[in-house]
Amino acid sequence: MNRIITTTTDTLDGYTIEEYYEPITANVVVGSNVFSDIAAGWTDFFGGRSSTYERKLQDIYKQAIETLSERAKRVGANCIVGLRIDVDEISGKGTQMFMITALGTPVRATKQGEKQSLNTGKSVDGNLVKDKIDAKIIIDIHMDNPKLSGISDAKINFILEKRFPEFAPLVLSIIQQNYKLVDFETKERLEKLCKYFGGIDSALASAILFNELQSSEVSKGYRITLNEIIITYDLIDYEAVLQILRNENDEIAKTALAFVKANKLNYTVEDKMLLAAIKQAAADRFKPIVEFTTKKKMFSSSENEVWKCTCGNLNELSRNRCSSCTKDHYGFRENETSVEAATKIIDNRIEVIEELM
Repeated sequence: MNRIITTTTDTLDGYTIEEYYEPITANVVVGSNVFSDIAAGWTDFFGGRSSTYERKLQDIYKQAIETLSERAKRVGANCIVGLRIDVDEISGKGTQMFMITALGTPVRATKQGEKQSLNTGKSVDGNLVKDKIDAKIIIDIHMDNPKLSGISDAKINFILEKRFPEFAPLVLSIIQQNYKLVDFETKERLEKLCKYFGGIDSALASAILFNELQSSEVSKGYRITLNEIIITYDLIDYEAVLQILRNENDEIAKTALAFVKANKLNYTVEDKMLLAAIKQAAADRFKPIVEFTTKKKMFSSSENEVWKCTCGNLNELSRNRCSSCTKDHYGFRENETSVEAATKIIDNRIEVIEELM
């Protein structure tokens, strides 16, 4: 099939999108005389509409979409999603023209039930081949030694501009190796590189980051950095949060609760159910780990009830956190999102979602 499937939506019913390519545009510029020439066809004008005028516009739109389709084929795509058509007026120096712009994102999609994606053309864009080769060279050079100081600004800009999925392991390695550096220039360049995850497909970025979070080899500081990237670029996936909450490592599971504090761009009924599941999973996973005991009062034979923290420190019942290590009854430190705080946030969020739905 040589026809490119084109849609204004971001998804394709009945297809699975395998790969996203760089957004493309196609422009068609016409002079205003194209429309003034239609004046001769006013005989078909009735009730405020001109079929001649409409046919001319449709021909121009068709030309723009056909140009867009040809460009999509050259990069190896078989579909275009997110199609948008804009009309702008260009005037100056006594001339007046109209520019019709078609924009869209080329993708490679597979029809559900088929093993191979649709092939619409055998040619591949030469610029894409060059960019892919350059990307491979960058990855091969820096993957074994991902020091941020050894990567030029030009290469960082290339990574951000091309947004190839294969850059993800390198970007993660650079972040992991350099997040501890605090000098202004390094932090600025690292924050710039983190934008990579805000530029690639959000579902892919979310899957990569949440998968990285579940590794037992990830340090606490690196895990905090990954959390910040997820929250900053709205990559929160409640199913992934629930999976982290069920991780056998307590320290990893604790990090899941931080995501319930962050707001999403939109919510669905499924999100409401997942939030309820997260609340229940947190309650099942984390139980009070302190020991309640008694302590003799100073200069008295009577005893006070106290609770003993896992660090061994005894605390008055009125204290919610240990006076020595600052952990609460569940073992959460002061800078961590506690079970109690997460529960309140989830309850409020579910209540508001239900009201708005």
